[in-house]
Amino acid sequence: MKILLDANLIITYLSRRVDRFLNEIDQVICLCREQKVEGYVAVQSLAIAWYVLRKVPAELRRKGLRDLCEFLQVAGATTDEIRQAIDNDDFPDFEDNLQECCAQSVGADYIVTANVKDFSGHSRVAPITPAGLLGILEFQAFHQNPSAPEIHEEVAPFFPHGILVTEQIRLPNHIISHRHRWQGV
Repeated sequence: MKILLDANLIITYLSRRVDRFLNEIDQVICLCREQKVEGYVAVQSLAIAWYVLRKVPAELRRKGLRDLCEFLQVAGATTDEIRQAIDNDDFPDFEDNLQECCAQSVGADYIVTANVKDFSGHSRVAPITPAGLLGILEFQAFHQNPSAPEIHEEVAPFFPHGILVTEQIRLPNHIISHRHRWQGV
């Protein structure tokens, strides 16, 4: 699976700012580092992070970006793709449009972002939250090694191309566990 990490995730990860997705962002970064998913970052995200974190000493910013570039590949866009993004009135945010161009250029399956709504209805690459990506990966792992516990399904939030279903599993000794799986619509 190929994913492009949006600039907001890179900034949150590097700054350690309080964010509802911080734990999930750390998990997604770890998956990229361990090469369990193929991670990309748009070239402009590195510049955006450098600028936003300008109060952090340059040596620390350099180290953070250098470390990310050890396991994330950098995605770019061609001049023609950038011109198309400039002229695209249907995509309200130019920077998000560039993220989508970079994601397309590498054949990304998802743009992992804290702001799915900014991409929804505009992006040809599906936007997904870090939690949504982790749910999909859990679902894939489950189907590679399924078990047969008693399952109760309840519908969880909608995602761009389906829903994440939370399964309540009754294990021996009345222990309740939860597993997530992806269900297309």
